[in-house]
Amino acid sequence: MNGFLQGIHPVKLLLALLVIGVVAGCGDGGNNYAPVAAPAVVTTVPANLATLVPTNRKISAQFSQAMLPATLNSSTAPGTFTLRETIAPGTAVTGTVSYDAASRIATFTPGVALTVSTGYTATINTTATSAVGVAMTSNHVWTFTTGLGADATAPKLISTNPVDTAVGVPVNQIITATFNEPMDPATICGPASLTAACPVASFTVTCVGP
Repeated sequence: MNGFLQGIHPVKLLLALLVIGVVAGCGDGGNNYAPVAAPAVVTTVPANLATLVPTNRKISAQFSQAMLPATLNSSTAPGTFTLRETIAPGTAVTGTVSYDAASRIATFTPGVALTVSTGYTATINTTATSAVGVAMTSNHVWTFTTGLGADATAPKLISTNPVDTAVGVPVNQIITATFNEPMDPATICGPASLTAACPVASFTVTCVGP
């Protein structure tokens, strides 16, 4: 071995050793890199096992990370987000699915009012994919039961941050508003994010001083 090394130029030997070190550091089957986390549903409306749900309720799910809209929207992935009656034969509910990127919320809008006092099962399957191309690892399933009718009560704003007339607010403050019931994210937009569902800005911040 020593005779072999004596025949190699010192500089070439050093370069060869450096290359071997780099390859060794990049090896281990790529285990030096953290795996990309799979997306998951973190909250739903209605919540799992909820009762007395209004028959005009839209069904929504918020994800842990940004999702690829084409894997959720009803026009491009019609079977990803579904709603069925829980009791056999499990009649499917027709409707449309949309995805709001800002809130990471997918919403199923039933085509007709849900039936009163009826159990329903909502499912989001593993076709749902994150924005970086990682699919959910398992289906997310939750159930709820409707009440005796629709909700006709207007929502109310119950708190804001900052509070009204607050002073000394940081210039990088995020402005938030909290309602007394779940809201449809598609109907809450700013001047730069108008859509067909929100043609006029519903959440604005205006400068009233110098």
